[in-house]
Amino acid sequence: NRQFVGRTEVLEELQGKLFDGDEFQKVALAGLGGIGKTQIAMQIAFWVKQHKPDYSVFWLPALSNASIDQACAEFMARHGGQHGNSTSPRESFGQYLSLPGIGKWLLIVDNADDMDLLFPPGAVAQHVHSWMPRNDQGRILFTTRSSKLAFKVISDPQYVVKISEMSPSEAKDYLRKSLYRQDSLQDDKTVVELLKNLDYLPLAIKQATAYMNENDLTIAEYLEVLQNTEDDMVELLRSEFRDDTRYMESEQCQNAVATTWVISFRQIRGIDWFAAHLLSFMACIEPKAIPQSMLPQPETRQQLTSSIGTLCSYGFLSKYAGDGMLEMHRLVHLATRTWAKSEGIMERMAQLSATHFDQIFSNGNWEDRELYRQYLPHALVIIREHEEDAPPNYPYRLIYCAARCLIYDGRFSEALKILKQSATLPEKNFHLLDMQLLLGSAYHAVGDLNRAAQLLEHVVKLQSELLPEKDERRLRSVFQLALVYRENRQREESLCLLESVLTAARRSFDEDHPLTLRVQLNLAVVYHNDDRTQEALDLIKHVVNIQQRTLSEYHLSRLASEILLAQQYLRRGEIDEGTRMLETLKVKGDAAFTSGHINRLLVDRHLAEAYLTEHRVPDAIHLLEEIMELSDETLGARKSEQLEAGWLLAETYLDCGQPGKAVELLRYLMVAWKEICALSDSEVLDCKWELARAYRANGQSNEAVQELEELVEAEEEFRPEDTLTRLLTRRALGQAYLDNGRWMEAVDTLERVAAKSARVNDPRLRLAEVYEELSIAYEASGRLDEAICIELFR
Repeated sequence: NRQFVGRTEVLEELQGKLFDGDEFQKVALAGLGGIGKTQIAMQIAFWVKQHKPDYSVFWLPALSNASIDQACAEFMARHGGQHGNSTSPRESFGQYLSLPGIGKWLLIVDNADDMDLLFPPGAVAQHVHSWMPRNDQGRILFTTRSSKLAFKVISDPQYVVKISEMSPSEAKDYLRKSLYRQDSLQDDKTVVELLKNLDYLPLAIKQATAYMNENDLTIAEYLEVLQNTEDDMVELLRSEFRDDTRYMESEQCQNAVATTWVISFRQIRGIDWFAAHLLSFMACIEPKAIPQSMLPQPETRQQLTSSIGTLCSYGFLSKYAGDGMLEMHRLVHLATRTWAKSEGIMERMAQLSATHFDQIFSNGNWEDRELYRQYLPHALVIIREHEEDAPPNYPYRLIYCAARCLIYDGRFSEALKILKQSATLPEKNFHLLDMQLLLGSAYHAVGDLNRAAQLLEHVVKLQSELLPEKDERRLRSVFQLALVYRENRQREESLCLLESVLTAARRSFDEDHPLTLRVQLNLAVVYHNDDRTQEALDLIKHVVNIQQRTLSEYHLSRLASEILLAQQYLRRGEIDEGTRMLETLKVKGDAAFTSGHINRLLVDRHLAEAYLTEHRVPDAIHLLEEIMELSDETLGARKSEQLEAGWLLAETYLDCGQPGKAVELLRYLMVAWKEICALSDSEVLDCKWELARAYRANGQSNEAVQELEELVEAEEEFRPEDTLTRLLTRRALGQAYLDNGRWMEAVDTLERVAAKSARVNDPRLRLAEVYEELSIAYEASGRLDEAICIELFR
């Protein structure tokens, strides 16, 4: 095989195990179908012919009983041997090679994949050990897809060699040797992407290059088709191609990747029905990071262990070291799905998997977060499989549980996406109301207050017709609506609803009931905004005291309450107490919340504010920079929280003499804000003001002048005449003109500011400094008399 590349370590290991000793040796090479076992065995055969000419090499394809007997009969005919009526061809073959003085030989038993073929049930006399030759002059190499079979054939486990996919460098070399259009290899990025998509499997690479060669495609063009849809990918991976290095017309040796493992699937179904059931189940979930606790459970733990072992032995599954997680090659996963569809079991398995997840998936309780975070990616795959389903097959409970978990982890946009399907439920259905309540909460979380209010008002109205006044579900809906009203600045409506829910909750539930506590916390926020700060503090302390007795220190609700208490201390000027609490909460939050969770963002931002108050500027900058490093994917709907932290960081950069960083950050923030929301006129003006300040501090006088001129023009439209803000802006423009050497414009601008500042008479205008700047402008423009007059006046 002139296209053979790499595999040096495997070849050297096989050579050592086969030939280092003088005694008879048996070695097995085990690995996934299409991984290159036959090609490696061929390389060993040619190496022996070249380096050990005293050895004869024999090849025995173990594809079926017929192929074994045919090969053995042909061998005996070529070597002048006979087998009598009492012996089979394979027995005669074994006896012949076991004869003393026959010479040195290497026998390669290729594709020894079928356990029933080599170890027929109830026929010990026909087991492979009974007819295989044994001779101190001989060596035997088995290739097999099943490591279970390998360990059964080879008594010493040290003589089983497992092979995995190619290394990236080997795969790239193999691609180069197999591809006609070598110009495609110039784009290293697409080469790497292609090989990742093909899982570095030799058969997949060979099939892809054959398709590209036949259809004159570049790698980029092939990738475009491969990544388009699952159906396109299946069609590509089903395409057969000619390969003279593989067996012809053999079911066991299909050249197409999507069908090469079908024989293994059938073998597994024949020897271990539960392993086949697991395989079908895994076709419906994510192929990576599969917890064993998530799998369907048989009657005994031993059966599960054995079935997982069967799938691992065929190379379909592998285990992560340490945590026992399972994973499947992406292409194997695709082939499994294709096989399940062809067998007519995919639809049934998809429904069974949804039912199974309904039974095992957590309701999103915070205490179960480690478990539900493991299960969640798989639940989302199952939900996507059922997107087109209608009741009663649509997995509503699973969607509800998954959405709750997503919301707990702050992944609101993803929760919205799967909850919108709940609209297909009939009106006045309790499942619909629960889903719509959750959907309203998600809309609230992403800032879509109008949709949230509209949906929650609808839920509250329907529940008032269906549920008693004190029903917890009804109270939760009213509470959620109150939160939306509060954020939408409907203060009176929010306060009224919160107080009514608290009254009902106190009558119906214990003081430590979660709803009672949440209502009190949110009432505290309303009280604080109404300057009822002592009432707010007392309520929050009351809630925190109860939660510290009843909840674990890492519980989501307790941590959220403690964050609110720390904020309250900071607002009241109790900086030491607030900082101490926030530092403790940061340690807890980093352990309890995922990166980018709203509570982690709040803790980090408020702690940074506290540090700035205490003049711990480097500590504050470090926290704020960590927030800014979070990706959009991690943040999701919490992008605005990052941008709020960004403004604080930019101001801090300016105050501590890092104007270059401030400029870069502010320019990014202006663009980012416009992408996620429509800025109000006032917010746009504030942005321009900060950016102009940064430009001046950084010595970019031209840019500062441009921003300030635009700002002055905009303020004429949006802000009243002679306000403090407008005068400060004009003064800054005059200063920028001075920086830029534009003396006449500086004089004109500062004269206006001086005249109007005298009328406004606000100490923040620093009128004396305005006159000093005007004097400088007069002198620079050659108007010395006016400059002298100002100096005399001062």
